[in-house]
Amino acid sequence: MHHAFHDALTGQPNRVLFRNKFEETVIKGESSDEPFGCAVLIVNIDRFQLINESFGHSAGDRFLISMASTLRRCIGSQDILARLSGDEFAILVPNMREIQPVIDVCDRIHTAMTQPYDLDGNEVFTSVSIGVASTISSATHPEDLIRDADFAMHRAKIAGKACTEVYRRESHQEARSLFHLETELRRAVERQELQLYYQPIIDLRTSELHGFEALTRWQHKEHGFVSPVEFIQLAEETGIIVPLGRWAIEACCTCLKHWIMEVGEDRVVPINVNVSGVQFARDDVATVVENALKKYNLPGRLLRIELTESSIMANPEHISLSLDRIRALGVKVALDDFGTGYSSLNYLHQFPIDIIKIDRAFINQLKRGNAQFKILEMIGMLATNLGHQIVAEGP
Repeated sequence: MHHAFHDALTGQPNRVLFRNKFEETVIKGESSDEPFGCAVLIVNIDRFQLINESFGHSAGDRFLISMASTLRRCIGSQDILARLSGDEFAILVPNMREIQPVIDVCDRIHTAMTQPYDLDGNEVFTSVSIGVASTISSATHPEDLIRDADFAMHRAKIAGKACTEVYRRESHQEARSLFHLETELRRAVERQELQLYYQPIIDLRTSELHGFEALTRWQHKEHGFVSPVEFIQLAEETGIIVPLGRWAIEACCTCLKHWIMEVGEDRVVPINVNVSGVQFARDDVATVVENALKKYNLPGRLLRIELTESSIMANPEHISLSLDRIRALGVKVALDDFGTGYSSLNYLHQFPIDIIKIDRAFINQLKRGNAQFKILEMIGMLATNLGHQIVAEGP
């Protein structure tokens, strides 16, 4: 019976016993003459995998045993500590009528984690991320409360680790909405329900059309227009950006081929297509571009690739090689959002770039003679000397 309900490594209750104790506490609290609530803490060790990789799994096991002892010292005599999985512990705080005593437990745990652990003569410092859910602000069913505390713990991870997050229903509803939006975005990409809008690139002196920038737009059947601020970031986080990026390149080439058939190749201007740094990391963008040009029998000069500084920073060597292959096809490369990064000048000579795009936020501050105006003059002079074209994003 003991082995069935306790963790073999730390000797603490396992998930099954923890859930049973939790149910008993909820029933007792609801049937009491003076009803009380309870709270669940999910405690996850930050960077635990590094301990296993650095010192071995046996040392990691010893660390978990020490971790259980530390947590035990930080909680009250009536509180229940359990080990749910590898580097994740749970704490049940019964007889709770307000949240502050629970926060005090979390603070004691964080304070205890500032002390080093001794692993085979090596001092190891680590931290924990804690998620808190209580019957005051969440559900009363044990599994639901554990789920909510786990959600709050992941919010603590996103917030930078080594901190505590208390479950908030609004945040969970937002996360659920994003989950549904992700599913709908996947289907929209598969069914080609997205559209490209073409923003013109104009010479301000002559009003001559020099090209277009393709912008992905999503008109949802039920929710209407979905801002790219919402779905592009979501696409990058989930990997949907790869098929989305492939579709955008293919759609641009289809459009270019149609224009050539309508007005002739000499009158067709290039289209700029944005490629995410995530797609560069996960996909062979150069081959995708090459195959698309071959499929539609297009000259490389009619397609241009745009990427941001942040994309380059993520994997500079890999992206530099990809850009060299892309430019060998006759495709020009534009550096988007120039002026917003901290090392832009370094990229101008280090990477194969043909066009500099000045960010809209920078342009919106321009007044003749002000600091932004003078900086723009210097950027223009620099770009000219390096042989780069300049495009300014309009307000």
